[in-house]
Amino acid sequence: AALKDCLKKAQFNELRDGRGKLLIFSEHRDTVAHLREQLERWNFSTCDIHGGMDVHQRKRQQEIFRTQVQICVATEAAGDGITLQFCHLIINYDLPWNPTRLEQRLGRIHRIGQTRDVYAFNFVADESEEGQPVIEGRILRRLLEKLDQMRAALGSDRVYDVIGEILSLNEVNLADMLRQAAYDPRRLDEYLDQIERI
Repeated sequence: AALKDCLKKAQFNELRDGRGKLLIFSEHRDTVAHLREQLERWNFSTCDIHGGMDVHQRKRQQEIFRTQVQICVATEAAGDGITLQFCHLIINYDLPWNPTRLEQRLGRIHRIGQTRDVYAFNFVADESEEGQPVIEGRILRRLLEKLDQMRAALGSDRVYDVIGEILSLNEVNLADMLRQAAYDPRRLDEYLDQIERI
């Protein structure tokens, strides 16, 4: 439902009328397959890029995305070494724990040669399907809110180019923080305060 709602936003008008290009990242190949099925059911044309493909197959899929289909659904295999600046929309369906990988994802489309405004959407679950809080989701949501504040203050998207350095300078190891919060939810407020101080 969240994906379908997201695709109704104004930024996706060109995609809906067949002119736009969207890159969707997921951490898992089974999620990539599921998303492609959903999108094709909604009458979008899709391709995929994943770690089970060799370099030549990935390049071929990149060309298919550029010339034939609207949406590429990909794992991290498309997050490194592939240039997709003909695309200007990105959805991070699930977020990596390593902020550098998030930078690499955005870097596939937000690079020299990009002629359009780039729109990135990050899906973060605050609660499970059973209504239980998702600790990692609350931490990631706070971090994304903080990044938006920094971006607004700077008047530039450059904050996304240096997020790994910002976290490192503030002694925030996001991967460790998320793992520890999953094991000990009592530390959530401590972690949220640490992000707030950035």
